[in-house]
Amino acid sequence: MKEEHRQLAHVAAGLAVILLVVFIGKQEALLALIALISAGMLFGTLKLLGFTLGPLEHLLEQFERKKTLMPFQGAIMFAVGSLFALTFAPTLSFGVAAIAILAFGDGFATYFGIKGTTKVHWNPRKTWRGLFAFAIAGGLAAAPFIGLAAFGYSTVLAFVESVDVGVDDNLVIPVAAVVVKLI
Repeated sequence: MKEEHRQLAHVAAGLAVILLVVFIGKQEALLALIALISAGMLFGTLKLLGFTLGPLEHLLEQFERKKTLMPFQGAIMFAVGSLFALTFAPTLSFGVAAIAILAFGDGFATYFGIKGTTKVHWNPRKTWRGLFAFAIAGGLAAAPFIGLAAFGYSTVLAFVESVDVGVDDNLVIPVAAVVVKLI
């Protein structure tokens, strides 16, 4: 059940960033992401130093994977990836679409991929079911911002996500999205 909660939080975080951009503006969303990254790093460092974080302890227990280098690592990496997408995407619409693909594609890939049985040939930890869930959910989420091209980008990013490059997907997906768009 913990992984399902994590993926729900992943989708909710992406939706929150998208809503910030759409309703408040890009600059304000960038400031909010920088503040979130800073707070995450501060609280993560305090936790590593042995301090108790009160109610934040419950969040860590519910949502953080055990094998992380730093507390709040997942949230920090998601915010850094979103910051990258909004900063370096050639258009605001594409930056928001990249965040939508990251949030919905990656979230749905894990949720459905866990239940898949047919592994992709290049990564025994990933399934075809997860790859297709990524492509479809990411495409649907990004389509309002970049039209039907969203399904092409989402499919390419689904394949990128399925390759284990040893770097957090929350960084790999936005960087790959921008690179693919610029090519």
